[in-house]
Amino acid sequence: MEDKIGQLKAHFKNTYFKIFEDSGLYFWIASGSVRDFLAGEKPKDIDFFFPTPEKRDEASEFLISKGLKKIQNKFKWELGGEHEKFQGDNIVYDIGVWAGASDPPCLAETPQECIEWFCYTAEMVAIDSDLEFYSYPSAVEDIYQKKLVRNPIHRIEDLYPKYNVERLLKYLKSGYTIDDKNLLRWAEDQQNTFEHKEKFYKKIYQINKESHGVYNHLKPHFDIFKSLDLYFWISGGALLSFFTEQKANDVDIYFPTKKMADQAVGLLKKDGFKTKHSWENNRVLEKDNLIYDIIHEFNNPNQIFDCYDYTICMAYLDCKGKWKCHDKYFEHINSRKIIRNKEYMTNRPKITKLYTINEIKRLLKILDKGFSIDSENLKIFLEDSRDIILSEYEFIEKIKDSN
Repeated sequence: MEDKIGQLKAHFKNTYFKIFEDSGLYFWIASGSVRDFLAGEKPKDIDFFFPTPEKRDEASEFLISKGLKKIQNKFKWELGGEHEKFQGDNIVYDIGVWAGASDPPCLAETPQECIEWFCYTAEMVAIDSDLEFYSYPSAVEDIYQKKLVRNPIHRIEDLYPKYNVERLLKYLKSGYTIDDKNLLRWAEDQQNTFEHKEKFYKKIYQINKESHGVYNHLKPHFDIFKSLDLYFWISGGALLSFFTEQKANDVDIYFPTKKMADQAVGLLKKDGFKTKHSWENNRVLEKDNLIYDIIHEFNNPNQIFDCYDYTICMAYLDCKGKWKCHDKYFEHINSRKIIRNKEYMTNRPKITKLYTINEIKRLLKILDKGFSIDSENLKIFLEDSRDIILSEYEFIEKIKDSN
């Protein structure tokens, strides 16, 4: 066994690792290609994993600098983060991170953490760029004996049951065997997956059906502004509160222009609403505990998908009854996940002045609704907050210099 692992290290170093030898990047190859080599077969798919999305992006830029052609842009595995592919000399480099969706989250920044999320012990093997070998204790023996043992560490809900039936059959046709205990465990995992997906899709169906429900729920707010005969939409917290069955603090009403927003403010004032706050691009008015935030930040509602800070806020319902939301909107609401828009700081309307304390308060408000944020998205939030603080500091320095 030691001889075979030694051969593995030599082969992978000279064949697959060479391209990255002067990159300074840490990475590992795991699962199928390592298993195939140990089984005496030619590795087919070479999956390179990096500790973070940022390191994966560095690897992508490095391969481009080496003249490799990108043959597949970033694609997302439901249980494996984002990946992209490059064509080398007779080698396809599949580079990615292992950071996907499951309960608990299957986040992996090391080879050991990564292999603990594979379906079978025969897949729970890896070798890193320092030529360290990682495996589940029985993995190598199970590969030699062609024995399928279901992951003993985590219960794996395979999100694609059809694919996993085909995968099991492929193993069996190649000579692997599985005993009754592990076959039962596999079947239970599939059942859990079907039940999870059935509940999830029923909820999606119900919510989509209730796009009329949310319109009926918000109809009194649409009716208030109907007499203006202007285009507007509702977005943000009022929609999120409806789908989480919580009371909304206020209702954000968006108009394409300031002139249109001014008309809305005038209408509310005639109806007895008083101004609570007034800023350059939005005004908050209140009457009898009903609060409207009249906003003129975007020319059309589709801009929110680039410019909002979190995916759970990326939805709108307009005065014509049109509903649109982020692809993962209901999924992230259902799982109570806070996913930060990485391009928020770049894409947001520059008319809006950001303050770090307000960003922190906003995050805490969402957390109070029962949502959670993982380390990757918290890091993005903190980096954005740092940039806001730096911009405030630069602004203060400019004022000092002008004085």
